[in-house]
Amino acid sequence: MDLPGTTDAPQQALMGGMSSLQISEEYSDLIIVCGDNEFKVHRAIICPRSSFFNTACKGDFKEAITGRVELKEDDPAVIKKVIDYMYTLDYEDGSRVGSDHRAVFGNAKQGVYAIRLAISVNAAADKYDVKGLKELTCQKFGQILRGIRWGDWKVDDFVTVMQEVSEKTRPKDTMRGMAKAKAGRNLDKLMANASFCAFLGKEPELAIDLLRDCSKFASEDNCRNPDCSATRTARVAVDGCHSCTDKAYGIGVYDDEGIQLPGDWDNGWGSANSPSAHRNNYWIIVTPGDPRTWG
Repeated sequence: MDLPGTTDAPQQALMGGMSSLQISEEYSDLIIVCGDNEFKVHRAIICPRSSFFNTACKGDFKEAITGRVELKEDDPAVIKKVIDYMYTLDYEDGSRVGSDHRAVFGNAKQGVYAIRLAISVNAAADKYDVKGLKELTCQKFGQILRGIRWGDWKVDDFVTVMQEVSEKTRPKDTMRGMAKAKAGRNLDKLMANASFCAFLGKEPELAIDLLRDCSKFASEDNCRNPDCSATRTARVAVDGCHSCTDKAYGIGVYDDEGIQLPGDWDNGWGSANSPSAHRNNYWIIVTPGDPRTWG
């Protein structure tokens, strides 16, 4: 398995050895019991990555003496992914990530499974304090959100994602902000869905946040394009200036989760089709006529 973020041969060899050690179970000295599954692991690998396991395997705790840790309330499939990460710094979810940082799947059903898996693994990483895993799950979550195509995904699938994020994450968890931003950019689709409306009725704080965000996007400002000689009013961060049909309105730069990024585009104008407007990793800018191209 490739080590994320590097192609360094020695590090790849090291990670390959770690993966082989996990698969072979040789020299294992700890058993994690979850449901009907038993995972034979190595304390030297597991304990440094998780304060929960580090504490359990010390002193006079039963787990330290018996060499068995029982996780009775967890999903074995999720715990397997947690263990995979502790050995290889990654876990498989069936996705292929393109150069545009969007996760691609064979079909929408696989994408729904992978995003729900990311939510559950994120919760387990929080519960067992697994270093680095929450960051990875949020990265995968964002890549899947970017890859959503509403013709393939059903609104009910996204409502299920919102419900599980609400149930399984902390109030300030990064995933909540990402899911909220995606919902805010697609309220026209979501508000026509009875399940989403019922969900909002149980989540008043989220409903207020969405309304607050919508009010920001609905404000008006003057078009700052010095070449625009027509109407000087533009819908900020939503419609752009309808008079500047080939220009992007430079009021802000947003990533795929709808979060404004650092940078001053107010004084810079360029073609809406230029690489700087669309192909600089997460940096995109609202374009006229198709105001939510990244949603």
